[in-house]
Amino acid sequence: MKQKNILGRILFYFGIAVIVLGFIQAILNAQMMQYDHNGIERMEFEWRYFLMSFIQHLISGVTIIALSEVIRLLNTLNYNFSTVRMASEDFQPVILEKGREEPHIDNWTLTESEKVKIHELYSDKAILEIIPSHKKGYCIVTLQDFNGPLKSFQKIVDINDVGAREVHDPVIKKQLLSFLDEK
Repeated sequence: MKQKNILGRILFYFGIAVIVLGFIQAILNAQMMQYDHNGIERMEFEWRYFLMSFIQHLISGVTIIALSEVIRLLNTLNYNFSTVRMASEDFQPVILEKGREEPHIDNWTLTESEKVKIHELYSDKAILEIIPSHKKGYCIVTLQDFNGPLKSFQKIVDINDVGAREVHDPVIKKQLLSFLDEK
């Protein structure tokens, strides 16, 4: 059951009221009584007084509305976090048996066109080593910066598409890097 965000709503409507009342007050402040050289009164509207007064109220109202939005987002985040926490408490990890692991593909090799894709992707870095992984279409590439310190790092590259792209999925990265450690 989702809680209602009462404080956020109150602040939102208060911010709207500040803007509306500021607009009305700015109109009233901008109306000036002017006298001409004969002493006759006439009403004039001074835009500079209107803008000075209204901009102050507008900034105040928008700030209050922004605060109400922050409270609404925090309330939503708190609700979603408690939902995720309840779901994670019910989660039971599945333990794989030793014999049911993913089979290794030992006969997969890189073609020249796939190597070209990887060289195009990392044209700004020095490629030290390209190792095809046990999962077809994925490679482990050892790189080093040209101008940086002599420290190498490894990236997982997917070459299944038209061009090569770096893999950011932590599950795939961990799985393929553990393959390299076993090797």
